[in-house]
Amino acid sequence: YVARYGDSFDKKVIHITFQYSPSDNGLAFLAAVQKVLQPTDMSLKVELPE
Repeated sequence: YVARYGDSFDKKVIHITFQYSPSDNGLAFLAAVQKVLQPTDMSLKVELPE
């Protein structure tokens, strides 16, 4: 991957799409992950079903 695209990115995004809504514990976990990632160059993008 690095050989093809390099290693110079402005930001790194973890994109998660749910088919079904996660439980309250799952949502709490995602919130905790976002908090941990906040001081880094990574972020979490979560798409929930409508």
